[in-house]
Amino acid sequence: MPREFSRHQRLASEVLRTLSELLRFETKDPRLQRISLTAVDLSRDLSVARIYFSMLDPDEAPDEAVTGLERAAGFLRSRLGRSLQVRHCLLYTSPSPRD
Repeated sequence: MPREFSRHQRLASEVLRTLSELLRFETKDPRLQRISLTAVDLSRDLSVARIYFSMLDPDEAPDEAVTGLERAAGFLRSRLGRSLQVRHCLLYTSPSPRD
């Protein structure tokens, strides 16, 4: 019986959920308090994740949030790797494309 969701989809949703919780409860950087993670794209080998986010205030520029995410990348990678128990964990962030 085939599974309804592939491992790729399950891991992407788990990465999104875990990172959202880390940003909300464990980061203290005020630049990261006004963002919402919107999507995760994983590479085929599941070793690289591209994280998309949007600003809660649509008029605010995402530059400071990108800087905050880059500064917190090591912390987020280590906590995400520990939480998901994966060997490789690389994160890249970018603002969500606007339609």
